[in-house]
Amino acid sequence: MKQFLLIAILLLFSFSIASVVLADVSPAVNKIDEAFKDTIVTANGADPDIAVHALLGNIIKTLLGIMGSVALCIFIYGGIMWMTAGGTEQTITKSQNTMIWAALGLFAVFCSYMIIKFLIKSLAF
Repeated sequence: MKQFLLIAILLLFSFSIASVVLADVSPAVNKIDEAFKDTIVTANGADPDIAVHALLGNIIKTLLGIMGSVALCIFIYGGIMWMTAGGTEQTITKSQNTMIWAALGLFAVFCSYMIIKFLIKSLAF
């Protein structure tokens, strides 16, 4: 069972890493960059300070997504443990507690995501 949980966590981790996709820079942006070689212009033509805020926001979103995936795996593990308990009261209680704490973990991840999103939007000029 522990091997199954480890494989599930590794799969979700690899899928969450694969979801971070960097967009291709269009030819129009390249022409803008060539025109402003002497000034500070990023690939999007934005101020570098704002680009740092966006980069930090993306890193935090990715980390929160990974934590949410781990909490979801634990929730699924608790459900499987409950289904395979076979009526043993001690195992059922342990699986219920696992699912409760996983749900609280998901709630904490969602709340922290909302707080971080609000702070990033408030700090971006």
